[in-house]
Amino acid sequence: MRVAALAGLVALAVGCVHPPQTRFAEVLRDPSNPHWIELTSRHFILRTDLPPRQARAALVDFEGVYGTLERVAFSGDAPRDRIDVVLFSDEWRFRQIAPAGANGYFMPRQTDDPEPQPTIAIHGRMLIAGTLVEATQRRFRHELTHRFLDHRLRWTPAWLEEGLAEYYSTLKVDGKDATVGSLPNTKILRVDIHLISSLVQGMADDRVDLDQVPTVEELLTADYATFHQPGRELAFYAGAWTFVHMMLNGPHAYAPRFTRFLDMLANGATPPEAWRDCFWGVPLSRLERQFKTYVGRTEMDARAMVVPVPKAARPERERALADDEVHLMLARIRPWDSRENILAAGRELAEARTLAGAHASPELRYWTALYDTRWRRFEDAARELRAAIAVEPGRARYWLALADVLTRDERADAAQLEDAVAHLEPLATSPSALNFVARYYSQKGQVEAGLPFAQRAVAIERGCWECAETLAVLQNLSRAASEPPTDSVYTKPGIY
Repeated sequence: MRVAALAGLVALAVGCVHPPQTRFAEVLRDPSNPHWIELTSRHFILRTDLPPRQARAALVDFEGVYGTLERVAFSGDAPRDRIDVVLFSDEWRFRQIAPAGANGYFMPRQTDDPEPQPTIAIHGRMLIAGTLVEATQRRFRHELTHRFLDHRLRWTPAWLEEGLAEYYSTLKVDGKDATVGSLPNTKILRVDIHLISSLVQGMADDRVDLDQVPTVEELLTADYATFHQPGRELAFYAGAWTFVHMMLNGPHAYAPRFTRFLDMLANGATPPEAWRDCFWGVPLSRLERQFKTYVGRTEMDARAMVVPVPKAARPERERALADDEVHLMLARIRPWDSRENILAAGRELAEARTLAGAHASPELRYWTALYDTRWRRFEDAARELRAAIAVEPGRARYWLALADVLTRDERADAAQLEDAVAHLEPLATSPSALNFVARYYSQKGQVEAGLPFAQRAVAIERGCWECAETLAVLQNLSRAASEPPTDSVYTKPGIY
């Protein structure tokens, strides 16, 4: 998706594919359909229908982007767990799964999944020379920035989330020289929309005049719905990109304030608190005047820096995906955000079960259980999870999911939940599993039993804000229990 900034003019040209009237499952079973493969590297699990040679080249490119982005923008604060990436070679197949109008999307977690699997889904092609086309590279950099932001920041208003994702999607490396914030040329500003629902199939050519670009006040106060409202979404994207660019690359020396603003958000401050603290003394009227001038520029100054070049990392493992695994993947990456999408995911899971026959994998049973949980079929979900556990009793996420289901089911026996937690305890290593155990003991009032799990969870994942909240609750309960009683009507200030 493209936005052209022509001295006060923002233009959009969108080309959508008209798919043939064929069911996706039928296309998947077509013998001529490309096979899907899975490649694992240090930071990614890539699943793609690109040919193996191209898939390896794409994964090497993704690893390079990860290393460079970490050094440029997120030094010492990168996600630890591998990121799932699904790369479709065919745009139409991608659009059967993706939110309407999106060229790529990042999903921090699937609904009802107690063990989040951050996932990036995009479509893209390779050049003959074996490199990803620029549009695909930008798309990936945009979505990877969302993953880094999701890990680092607790509060991310829409303008900051999308403005930073667009800003770092322009990251380029030539040798040891990195630049960020440059336009593809002097007149075109490419914007790969993270999520948009206002477009229709066909060809559209919408133009947004400069006076339709939001003001600074509108950007700073826009919630998700306002930012993505039909008819103004592209103007908000262009405004957010330009405002972030002005903060980091502009001539007004706002970069130190903006960097401190991000640091405060990373430490738990709310956006209004951080903004007041960092931009105290900068009148909004001044920002408005500067932004109005800046948004009309036909050229943007790039920020240059020298960065160590990450070594090209080859895949650690590579394997072909079976047809039932492909259907499971399609069910898992489809956003379960509407009845239509949930039912479509159910059809994919059913197809996977049919193809697997009597040999349904524990992972397929796990996702079938999450689907049953979505419909509040808790007994069916528990049965699927126990079947998965029977095959892999040492897999913590299956015990975590079972404990989560038993917590949701009001009819479940407390002894069953206690047994599930007892099995989970020695296996728990992820922040989610550790936090669940800590919260379980917190709710039972067993503070000393829960504290070690909460402390381990926070130590492993700084960006796990749920873990930090659980730890704070347990610490406050511990302090309250250790303080001597007092007859005073006053209490110490704090969170209780």
